[in-house]
Amino acid sequence: MDIKEKDRLKEEAEDAFSQGRYEEALHSLEAIKAFGDQDPEVYLRLADTLCELGETESALSHYRSALLAYVKLGLVLNAISVCKLILKLDPSRLEVLDELSDLYLKLDRAEEGAAEGDRAEASSRGEPSEIEAKDGGQWPVPESPAIPGKECFPETPIFSGLPREEFMALIGSASRLTFQSGEDVFKCGNEGLSIYVIISGSADILSPDTEGSAEVKCSTLSAGEFFGEFGFFSDTPRSATVRAATPLELLELTRSDLKAITSYHPELGKVLFSFYKERVLDRLLAVSAIFRTLTPEERKMVMERVWVEVFVQGMEVVREGDEGDAMYLVKSGVASVATSGKDGSESRLATLAFGDSFGQLALTHDTVRTATITAKQDLELVVFSRPLINEILSGNEGVSKALAELSGEHLSGMERLGKKLPNSVT
Repeated sequence: MDIKEKDRLKEEAEDAFSQGRYEEALHSLEAIKAFGDQDPEVYLRLADTLCELGETESALSHYRSALLAYVKLGLVLNAISVCKLILKLDPSRLEVLDELSDLYLKLDRAEEGAAEGDRAEASSRGEPSEIEAKDGGQWPVPESPAIPGKECFPETPIFSGLPREEFMALIGSASRLTFQSGEDVFKCGNEGLSIYVIISGSADILSPDTEGSAEVKCSTLSAGEFFGEFGFFSDTPRSATVRAATPLELLELTRSDLKAITSYHPELGKVLFSFYKERVLDRLLAVSAIFRTLTPEERKMVMERVWVEVFVQGMEVVREGDEGDAMYLVKSGVASVATSGKDGSESRLATLAFGDSFGQLALTHDTVRTATITAKQDLELVVFSRPLINEILSGNEGVSKALAELSGEHLSGMERLGKKLPNSVT
């Protein structure tokens, strides 16, 4: 049977399954079972069909075949998902966790090159798999899968490099969830209690813009990527909506489980926190009134060129009259804006929070600072140098227009206060 015929029968089986014609689906799937090692979805749908027909033991056997086929193809997340399906069907089958853990450990060693020679030699001799059935031999031991190097796996920082004990704890505590295209995993404002890892499909990250009037698509995540770390670290409501862009399969890791694991394996917490900081910055650029027209690729370039400065409550960030060689975007905290009057008195003009910017007038009009900015709360600011701003302005008309409009608003505000633009710094 060729691939074209296999695909035709697979489609027929899917159609029959969706309409509840399980015997018909089973007939088509049995005809293409030989393709299961290359296409584990065949094993999966066979198992699903057998479940519907009440043949639990046969279903479990095919789920396990799917698990090992996914490992052979280097798809660890899919293998974990199948583990969860097996345990949902029969919670006593805990041996599948040990099997997956053993395979994961082999991949770790393979990445280091420790077992490369042994694997090649064993393969040349045609030796059977070292993986033994741990349930009294109820399941047949399949042909040994070729264990790929870890570079074949999706980039999944939550799992990469974890010792066996922590890996077991993570996959043991995870829950498997599915969503149809267009369904929300969670909404902006929901309580943030979990982190999610994408097994298959893709999800859009949607944040409200700085005016709160529209949703902005910050990014699209796919297999191996994770989300939800904002709520995990900030212990605040969700700051974005996550929506299934395609049919979506996820692993859910609750905050309580992750905190328990990171308490004795802090490296996992560091990985998550580094992603958290990067994504805060990316979302900040995506929703900013100035930078929202940047593409994801352009935002990535910008993130490589900016840096973050921290000011504790009460510290001055810039002082009116000073030269200005950078502009700032508020990443977290609150700042106050004040300017001096003709009689020397100080007027407080505004407060700035997440997504607000300042300092751009000194760059766009080559002038000194027109106001004093002070940290009203501990403040994290993203700093944009003059050369970077000039580079962005030369390559993005949307940013140029937004910056010109904002500078115009600031100039109008100065006129209302009876102030003139300070002399040029040149």
